[in-house]
Amino acid sequence: LLRPLVGESFGGARVAAFDNSVKFAMFSVLLVSVDTPLIMGGTGFIFIVMWLYAGSAFVAGMAMVQLLLSILMGIFFFLVVLWLPFFPFLNTTAIFICIGIAADDVFVFLEAFDHATRAAEVRVRAL
Repeated sequence: LLRPLVGESFGGARVAAFDNSVKFAMFSVLLVSVDTPLIMGGTGFIFIVMWLYAGSAFVAGMAMVQLLLSILMGIFFFLVVLWLPFFPFLNTTAIFICIGIAADDVFVFLEAFDHATRAAEVRVRAL
């Protein structure tokens, strides 16, 4: 993206050099070797907790599908719509934030559903 601008002058400032290949290579190696197992382990732990709380592997699985689709949509928006070729580390940490928000959503929806079914049972008994 910036390589054609090396040597150009902009308002007195001259672009002397720009090379992003080392940073990209190190990021890719660390992402695969260190961060991916942590992300998978955390996601698996959250899946098990949701499964135990909901009592349904289907609900926990659909929550994971929702999480995966939201992350893929965010990556698509970042890479295709904004045309940013490098996916920085800060965006990788956003995966953990998405996992937390998705899990919280499932817990809130399950609690609301449980509350609504209890309220419906009370109304039925009152009749």
